[in-house]
Amino acid sequence: MEYKKYKTEDFVLDPEFRKWVLTSSAESNVFWENWIQRNPDKVDKVKEAREIILSMAKVAYQPPADIENEIWDHVKNSAALQKQEKTNVIPLSPASVLGKPKEDEGTSLWRYLKIAAAAIIVLAGTVFFYNNYLEGQKAELAKLHAPEELIVKSNPKGQKSTIMLSDGTKVILNSESELTYTSEYGKIDRKVTLSGEAFFEVAENPDKPFTVQTNHLSTTALGTAFNVLAYENEFEEVSLLSGKVRVEKNMDNKHHEILTPGEMIQLDQEVNMVKRSFYPEYKAMWRNGILYLKDTPFDVTIARLERWYGVDFKIEKGPSKSLTCNGRFDNEYLSNVLTSLGYSAGFQFDIEDKTVYIKF
Repeated sequence: MEYKKYKTEDFVLDPEFRKWVLTSSAESNVFWENWIQRNPDKVDKVKEAREIILSMAKVAYQPPADIENEIWDHVKNSAALQKQEKTNVIPLSPASVLGKPKEDEGTSLWRYLKIAAAAIIVLAGTVFFYNNYLEGQKAELAKLHAPEELIVKSNPKGQKSTIMLSDGTKVILNSESELTYTSEYGKIDRKVTLSGEAFFEVAENPDKPFTVQTNHLSTTALGTAFNVLAYENEFEEVSLLSGKVRVEKNMDNKHHEILTPGEMIQLDQEVNMVKRSFYPEYKAMWRNGILYLKDTPFDVTIARLERWYGVDFKIEKGPSKSLTCNGRFDNEYLSNVLTSLGYSAGFQFDIEDKTVYIKF
C-alpha cells in the first residue's frame, strides 16, 4: 500500500488504517511503528487522521457502577497474570505507536490496562445505545401501525349537540342520532357515517372531499352546507342549502345526482332516488330549536316529538293512515305543541313523567 502520498483525509478513508485505529492488533501496531519511523514527515497527518476517526466513533455512555467495577476487576486480574510473564516489547495500540511513551514496565502496563478498560466500556456503551435505539424504533413503528380508533358521537332522545371536526367542519347532531368516524379522519380522507339526522357545514378542501355515509346513500361535498336525514323507518333524504353535492346509492356509483341549493334527494318506498325542490328557509330549522311540520304523516310526527322531547308515546285507537300534521313551533313546551296538534287532529293527551298518552 502506497501511504507516502496520503493526506489526512486519505488516512481517514483507508479501511486498513481505520481498522488499526479502532481495532488494533500486535501485528498492525508493529507495521505502523516501522512505517512511521521510515516516514517521520507523515506523523502529524497520521495523528490528525486518528483523532478524526476516534471522534467519529465516540459513544457518550456512562455505565452503571457495578458493570464498571466488574470490568476493572477483570482487567486487574489479567494484569496480575501478565506481570509474571516476559514478552517481547510490542506496541500495544495506535496511541503507543504515535506517542512513543518512555515509561517503565509498570507504567506502560497500567496505561495498557486503561486503554483496554476504556475499549470494553465503550463496547458496552455501544451495545446499550443500540439496544435502546432499536427499542425506540420499535415503539415508533408500533405507533405507525396502531389500529385506527373508532370515534362515536351520539345523542339520546331530547338532546342535540354541536361537533367540530379536526378540519374545521361543523356538525350539528340531532337527537337520537349517531355520528361515527375514525381517528385518522382528515389525514387521508374525510369520511363519516351517520345514523339519524345532522346538519353539516363543511370546511372546503378540494383535495379531500367530505363524504357522509348512511344506510342507503353516500353524499360527497367539497365545501357546502347540507342536511342529511337517515332515521330508521323513515325515508332517507339529503337537502342542499348551499354549495354543491353529489349523491349516489351505496354499491351503485353508476347512477348519481348533483344537487344545487334548494334541491333534495329522497328515497321512495322502492329505495329509488327522487329529486325534489324545497324552500331552504324551512329545511333544517331544527338546528335553531324550531320544530317545523309540513304535511308530515302522523306517525313521523310522533317519532320526531319523541326524539325532540325525550318522551315515549302511548296511542289508543290510532288515527287513519292519511292523517298529516302541520305547524311551526319555536322552542315550545311539549304541552303547547300537543294542544295545537290535538285541536287540528282531534285527539286528547295526558303527560305522566316521560310518557305521553294520546286518545282519539
